[in-house]
Amino acid sequence: MRNPCVSRGRQSPPSNGISPAGSSRFFGWLWIFVAGCLVVWGLVYVGWPFGRDQGTFAWVGDVVLRGGLPYRDAWDVKGPAVYVVYAVTQWIAGRHQWAIRLVDLLSLAASGVAMWRLERWHTGARWPLSPLLFALCYAHLGFWHTAQPDGWAATLVLLSIWWLVAAQGQRRMLQVFAAGVPLGLAFLLKSPFGVFVVPAVVYTIVTGKERRFGLALSLGAGFAAPVVLILAWFAAAGAVSSLLENQVVFDLWVHALNRPSVSERALAVLSRFSAYWFLLVALPLFALGCARLWQRSGALAILVLGQLGAALFVLALQGKFYYYQALPLLALTVLLSGLGFSSAMAAARHPLGSIQAAKVSMLERHSAAVASILLLLGLIVPARQIVARAGVTLGKVTAEQYMSTFENANFSYRSNFLVVQYLRSHTREGDAVLVWGSEPLVYYLSGRPSPTRFGFNYPLTLGARNPFERAYRAEFLEALRRKIPVYIVVPERDEGSLTGFPDLVQFIERNYRRDTVIESFVLWRVVRGSPLH
Repeated sequence: MRNPCVSRGRQSPPSNGISPAGSSRFFGWLWIFVAGCLVVWGLVYVGWPFGRDQGTFAWVGDVVLRGGLPYRDAWDVKGPAVYVVYAVTQWIAGRHQWAIRLVDLLSLAASGVAMWRLERWHTGARWPLSPLLFALCYAHLGFWHTAQPDGWAATLVLLSIWWLVAAQGQRRMLQVFAAGVPLGLAFLLKSPFGVFVVPAVVYTIVTGKERRFGLALSLGAGFAAPVVLILAWFAAAGAVSSLLENQVVFDLWVHALNRPSVSERALAVLSRFSAYWFLLVALPLFALGCARLWQRSGALAILVLGQLGAALFVLALQGKFYYYQALPLLALTVLLSGLGFSSAMAAARHPLGSIQAAKVSMLERHSAAVASILLLLGLIVPARQIVARAGVTLGKVTAEQYMSTFENANFSYRSNFLVVQYLRSHTREGDAVLVWGSEPLVYYLSGRPSPTRFGFNYPLTLGARNPFERAYRAEFLEALRRKIPVYIVVPERDEGSLTGFPDLVQFIERNYRRDTVIESFVLWRVVRGSPLH
């Protein structure tokens, strides 16, 4: 006797009259609506200004564009690839803030494409959840935590997974090599990201069969290729020692003396997800995604879950915790949640019996409801950001008022912008300016060079934690005497750090006078007739 709920491979409507296709259709329209909102949000996002970190990266990139090198000519702690991205962006688009935001959007789009392909490969999803959900999570970060290397690393890991999956069917050396390149680039963004190569190697060995070791070597060669190019760049300039001093000795020394306890790390890791509170709704989908992935492909489960574990390890390893640092972990969590959702929706299209059909119908409706709630909750923040920008377009909010909203902790973009305007009107192009504190953004926006390679005071004020501090301070003061800054800019919050550097205090008192105060910044101008002038 034929099952009454199954006819020619199609599922009959359940007894309550609600068709599973109706849930899918509703989610499809919602998907299109949210995607359209994200396109509008992207237009708003491109107009966001830099925060402190982006200002630092842009300043180093500007130095690189002028022929300098990271670390040797512009000191910072991120990997060299970060500054190459900023330098290339400036070379193509000029000195703008929108250009790197556009690059960041392209990275986010690449993440979405990789997630889309993985979901469709795994489940044949019509409306993959993970690309939209990850973009919504990204919008929650605001101007401060976006355009960061951690977001780019998330994209690179997803691309590597996608290309490894594609290579498994073909078993082509070149594809496996290509899958290793993104992981090498991620390592060059931040050295802890090198751990992402481990699950990729394991996956390659597990799936490689008779050519497993050759494929693993090909993956390693892809990983090494961008690293070798960067080392060759530094070697050609005779600056490998600067690279190693900064990325190996300094970082290890500082973080070795500032390691949080295990409990502090655990709490910090959990706190990074507080910005994505709405993802709690996705926990059932995440669990379902893990289970279905393991059932379908144990090897792929090893790869994705291995990268998830690597992302968790990297997050816990870092001595400081910021929301953007959770992005690789977040991307993989969202991918698994999307796989869970798409698996449930796919199951509803292929019932096996009357009892199972009813259960699958309920699963589909519940999954569609959970996914819809996720998207609608996630859309709240980007919708607010769109409305805020629309207020400027409609004349309800002034550009200055809108600019004042870009603040974080003790940082104000508006204050930086006002200082930049003052410096540009009171100095000439080529005049050196010293910014004491943590605002290299002033250098970038004003176009005024720093007299030293230390664009911020971090490596000069760590005390006993920094074995290079005495040498760095001597180098810093000598650079000031060689290239006299016309202005010294000191944020009021950083005035206290000057007291721990008495030689600099004496330098300022002898040669500078207090010129003006702009909001939270104090500006000192060199005195004509001083010993240095």
